[in-house]
Amino acid sequence: MKNVCAILSHVFLFFILIQYDVFGQENILYIKCEQSACSIQNPFSEYKNVTAKLKGKCAGEFVSGKYFVSFYSNSTLICQYDGDILEGKLTGNGKITYSSKDWPDVSWKSKIYEGGLENGKYHGLGTLIFLNKDKTQYSLKGNWVT
Repeated sequence: MKNVCAILSHVFLFFILIQYDVFGQENILYIKCEQSACSIQNPFSEYKNVTAKLKGKCAGEFVSGKYFVSFYSNSTLICQYDGDILEGKLTGNGKITYSSKDWPDVSWKSKIYEGGLENGKYHGLGTLIFLNKDKTQYSLKGNWVT
C-alpha cells in the first residue's frame, strides 16, 4: 500500500510540473509570427494549427510593445488583438475581438473583451461584451482574476 501511495504522489507531482514551471507560473506556449522571426504567446491551445499575423515590425526573440495581431486556426480567424504585449505575452491593456463567423456552434455573433490581461487571460479591470445573433447585447464589467 505504501508503494501505491508513493507512485500516486509521483504521478500527481508529474502532472503539476507539466502544468506549472518551478516558479508557479503556467507554462506558456509560443508560436512564430508569420512575417517575422519573433514569437508570441498562443492563447488558444485548444485550437489546432494556430498562426499569428502581426501588424508592424518587431525585433528580438519575442514580440514586445503595442501591436495589432490576428490569430487564425487552419486559416480561419479566431480573434484580433490590439494592445500591449510584454516579452511575447498578451499582458497589459488590450482589446480582443473574437470572430464567430465560421463557428456555427456559438450563440453569439460577436464577443469583445477590453481591459487588463495577464499572460493572455482576463486580469484586472475589464469589460466583456456579447452581441447575440438576435442582436441583444450583454456585458460583464468588473475586476477579473486569473
